[in-house]
Parts: sequence; C-alpha cells; structure tokens
Amino acid sequence: MLRDLRRALALVTASVALSASAAYAAGYYPTTGWTTVKTLSEPNDVVIAPDGEVFVADSTGRRIAVYSSTGSFLREFDGRSGPGTELVRPTSVALGPDALLYVADRGADRVLVFERTGRLVRWWGSRGTANGQFMSPTDLTMDSAGLVYVADTFNNRVQVFSATGAWQRTIGVGQLSTPAAVVVSGSELYVAETNTLRVTVMSLTGTWLREWGWTTSGTGAGSTTTSRYLRPSGIEVGAPGSILVIDAGRGLIENCSTTGVVSTTYGTGILSQPEGLFFGAGGTITVADTLNHRLARFSTAAPATVTTFAPLPSEAPSVTSPKGLATAPDGTTVVVESATGRVRRLDAAGNVTMTFASSPALSSPTGVVASRDGNEVYVCDTGNSRIAVYSASGAFLRSFGSPGAGAGQFSMPTAITENIDGTLVVADTGNNRVQVLYPDGTFLYEVGVGRLRTRCRASTGRGPAAQLDAAD
Repeated sequence: MLRDLRRALALVTASVALSASAAYAAGYYPTTGWTTVKTLSEPNDVVIAPDGEVFVADSTGRRIAVYSSTGSFLREFDGRSGPGTELVRPTSVALGPDALLYVADRGADRVLVFERTGRLVRWWGSRGTANGQFMSPTDLTMDSAGLVYVADTFNNRVQVFSATGAWQRTIGVGQLSTPAAVVVSGSELYVAETNTLRVTVMSLTGTWLREWGWTTSGTGAGSTTTSRYLRPSGIEVGAPGSILVIDAGRGLIENCSTTGVVSTTYGTGILSQPEGLFFGAGGTITVADTLNHRLARFSTAAPATVTTFAPLPSEAPSVTSPKGLATAPDGTTVVVESATGRVRRLDAAGNVTMTFASSPALSSPTGVVASRDGNEVYVCDTGNSRIAVYSASGAFLRSFGSPGAGAGQFSMPTAITENIDGTLVVADTGNNRVQVLYPDGTFLYEVGVGRLRTRCRASTGRGPAAQLDAAD
C-alpha cells in the first residue's frame, strides 16, 4: 500500500506541476470585456462603491481591477507591497463600512484589506484548521457592525472576525458543507453550499434557522428528492425582502424571498458559470460572468433589461487560462482551459486543431490525461466534482462521480493520471485523498486518508503549482 501511495502521489504531482508550467507560460488571453484598455481573465466577484467605482476580483488575473461606472479601466492592484503579500487567487471583494476593501484570497488562504487606491493595510490568515486559519476561503461579507464573515470552504464552516482580523467565533461546524458564498441580512446569515446544493439560513451566532433547495416528489418507495441547484456559487441581498442566489451550474440568478420562493430569474442563456454579484442603486444587478470574462448588468425594473459586453471569441486562435495538459499517443497535446471550460487539441506547432464537445458544460476544469491507447481523454471537471470522458475525436462519452465524500465521489478533483495497469488516479482535493478507479468510474481504493494534507490549487500564472503532501 505504501508503494501504491508513493506511486500515486508521484504521478499526480507530476501531472499538476506540468499543468502549472503551461499556465505560467501562457498567462491569460486578452479578451474584449467591459473595457478596451484592461480586460478580465476570470472575474469571480464584484462590488460597487457609492461613487460608482467598480472593483472586480479577477481571480486568475491575480488582481483587483477597478473601473469607472461606465466601464472605463482606471487602475489595478495585486497586493505586492512586500514579500509574500501578493494576491494568488482572489475570489471575493467587499467594501466595508470603514470604506476599505476586504478581499478573500482562496489561493493564499487569507484575507487582505486594502485602501481603494490599492495600498495594503493589513492581512490575516494562513492554511490550516485552527481558529483564524483557512482552507480555501471563497467568499466574505460584512455586517452593519463591521464584523467580517468568511466562507472557510474546505473547513466546512464560516469564521467571524473583527475588522482588524481578531477571531470572534465559528459558525456551522457539523452543519455546513463547502460553503461557497455568504451574505448578512439583518440578523440572519445566508450561506450557499456547493456540495449539499442548498442555501442555509443561520443566526449570526450560528443557530440553524431554515434552508431551501431540495424538494421531494412522489410518495413512499417511489418518492425522489432532488435539488433545484446544480452549483450555488453566489448570494447577495436584493430588494427589501429578497435574496439573490447565483446557480453557476444553470447559469442564472434567482430572485428569492427570504424563505427561498423564487419570483423571477435572470441570465438564462446569457451567463456562463457566474460566481459573484452586487445589487446596486436603481435595482441593478452587476454579476461577474466568469467564463465569459466580463461583467453583465441586469435591470430588475419592468421591463427588465440587460447590458453585456463582448466575450472571448468561441474559437480564438490561442489558448486561454490553461490549467492542465496531456500528450496523446499521436503526439498532439490536449489542453484544458479552466476559464472558458473548454478542452482543445493542439498540433506539434501549437495550433488549435480541435475543440472538444461543449455539452455538457465543464465548470473550471483542471487536470487531464489521455489514455495510453489513445481512445479516450479524461478531464477533471473540478467545479462539478466529476470526471468527464471524451473520445479521441472530442465527442463526449460519459462522466462519473458526483459531489460528496463517499467512494467514487469527489470534492473538487484537480489532477488525474493513468497507471500502468490502466486504472485512473485522481487527486480528490476537497476530500484530502487520492482515489484509484477503473476507467468506467468503478471505485477500487483510496490512499492518503488521514495522511494527506491537501494544498491543491492550479497555478494562476505566477507562483507555486498544486501539490500533495504525504504525512509519511
């Protein structure tokens, strides 16, 4: 078993390191977004100041981008005011009552506080499970008293801090599963959970109040329970008495009551894997349309209108945000683009010769491997917690896995490789383990449970790649 563990770790680590080197070399594609001066790579969140300035957490761009209210680029900052303070993967930005910007950097497991000019004021956090430590903090919000609520995603909790970073309390231990987004409304905390596909409402001190997302149809043995969400990724307070919920999996925004009853939706057929949003003056919704590399603005007033900005061309001649690559037996290279959700094949000269099937849509894919016989390509569909399988010609064949911690289930798988015997080795990042499976998805065994400390994250153009640490 120890030999299998070391072999699996070596294979997976090599695969991820290769993905990282590709991302470092390519950077990100300069798309046409809201502005023609500076464009967005993978926007994850947005906040608008009272004077109209727009602040965007551009996660794979590793920066906060600032625009005017009309979309003109103003400035950017990345935290590099000293050694080790640069942004790695900023996924959330909020404007506090103190007029400072609070940024959750899930890539560096910390919270950073900036002046609006970009000057770093302070930061706190490190990787771990203790109070004040984080495992991929994805989102943050603030209450009227200035307390900071951080979605500590892979620690399955929400931590509460003072504005200066002093830990106050922890919410949701044993109740939440991969909280991805949080917002405070009055005396209540609303949490969007990706693994459990629901919205949970708690008091500000952690008392469970209610939840929504799942419904049961039928009766008795024939009953089924399903969630209306595919991947709830963002949440915000809307008009009085309403909550806005992003379902990235369906590419839309729900306008809900505080008990989860949907009155209307926005963005169907327009948005691609949106992550964060801001409800502003006049009832407008500004959303980070992540995989379209842009911001989109919706008017909620009747008649509803939408303003969008030109996305990346569907067949751009270059590669965008590569996070994984594999060499096929025929000498071609298969590249996974995390930001666009595409899988593409390149010839020996680096020319794109094929784009794989776009349906079903991938969510922030990372790792990829081509089978030794050249017949199949396996892709870590990270945001959907599954493995997608394609033919050599790019046709979608099947997928296996689902969100969860059981055998054959995944939580944000980030790397994959093939063993000599044809079995697949998958870095099941969120579950802190490596799984070994047959190519049809049949579970064989897992390694590293209780012995691996996962620090898996794809490179974002600068800095370290993902890695797995074995306790032995």
